[in-house]
Amino acid sequence: MTYKTKKRIIWSVVLTTLALLIAAILFFSTRTSQTNLHADRTNGLIGELSITSNPIFFQIRPGLTFKVDTGSDISTISHKDVAFLDSLGFSVKKSFYPVYGRNGVGEMELTAERYTVSLPLYSWDYQTDSNGKRIRTCNFNDSNILHDVDFQISESDISVLGIDFLEKFKMEYKAGKGTIAFYLEDPVDYEYFAPIHTSYSPNSILTLSRRYYLDVSVDEDVDEYFIDTTLRKVFVKRPKRELSESAKNNKPEIISSLRGVYRAIPENGWIKIGNREGESVVHYYDNDEENYAINPLYISKFDVLLDFPNKQIKFRPL
Repeated sequence: MTYKTKKRIIWSVVLTTLALLIAAILFFSTRTSQTNLHADRTNGLIGELSITSNPIFFQIRPGLTFKVDTGSDISTISHKDVAFLDSLGFSVKKSFYPVYGRNGVGEMELTAERYTVSLPLYSWDYQTDSNGKRIRTCNFNDSNILHDVDFQISESDISVLGIDFLEKFKMEYKAGKGTIAFYLEDPVDYEYFAPIHTSYSPNSILTLSRRYYLDVSVDEDVDEYFIDTTLRKVFVKRPKRELSESAKNNKPEIISSLRGVYRAIPENGWIKIGNREGESVVHYYDNDEENYAINPLYISKFDVLLDFPNKQIKFRPL
């Protein structure tokens, strides 16, 4: 084989590989989700979910529980929940639709099976019993239906409402009631206090949605914090390297997620977000998730509104 022949073969392999790579990028970058989503009722409350004993999971109705996860690029649904919706008579359409993105466990995965469903939403009634325990019951008489909701099939038993779904709405967390509510317009009595913004990474070229961040000051140190609704018992997370010397002997706390269990060092800090500030506990620990993260659902005891379409966060004063 001559030198020129070898050179032509090498160039042929390089160009073919490059063409395949470009084709793959173009293919996955044209994937969409929730583009046809629409509701029967669009005014006022679209629907409400009730928190479970595990604060990252919410019930749509008894028997239908979803993880609410701003860190999941794709909404996923289990075979069990597909069968449950089908048994209730709601539309379920299966299709072949390859998608790449983070799932509800934080792993990047390629899925090819999609279900486009009609998803019922309800309101939840709330009362306190004589022992002070909160009791929430699903109000089946106040129902709404979301049509053409896209879900990739879940490889686990966990169904997830990911950011591709959540960013279509204004998402309200009612701290006292223990519910998440969805709106297309602002509910009353909310005040703006900070902007949120999106940030892109190389993975964003291939994934379906964006990642949302807040600029947060901790003891006058400002960083970009990922909005993570799946942080448990944690309002603000920072890496251990940021921990002050005086706090290194503080008693650690055990923090768990679907990705693992971690020893976190708590330390009080002065937090400023937009035009609000005050003292709060900050947790310092390292894992393979975002170094800087915040769960806005834990902002004191305020009701909080994450307005994804307008990139704002608001609260309802006490």
